[in-house]
Amino acid sequence: MTVFVLVFKNPVDELAMQSMEAKLMRAFGETNIKVLSSGQYLIASDKYFRPEDTAKELGDSFNKGEEGSYIMTTLEAYWGYHDRSVWSWLKEKGI
Repeated sequence: MTVFVLVFKNPVDELAMQSMEAKLMRAFGETNIKVLSSGQYLIASDKYFRPEDTAKELGDSFNKGEEGSYIMTTLEAYWGYHDRSVWSWLKEKGI
């Protein structure tokens, strides 16, 4: 399973981020999305291995930046301090 990190530069607004969360959950399934904070997400996928393929799953408006500037990358190693639920989610995804 590949885990991606999706971070928006400046989330457009809270309503737009709620819409993004719904889009992510529809595309990848609720259990494969972990919301870190508004505009910051972890995405788990068995289907995709490259960020560009994962982004394509979210549609043209996403890929044209119409929902805000973002960066998506794969997560291969991590370290830090966060909610216990984040570490549990990562462990569950095999990272």
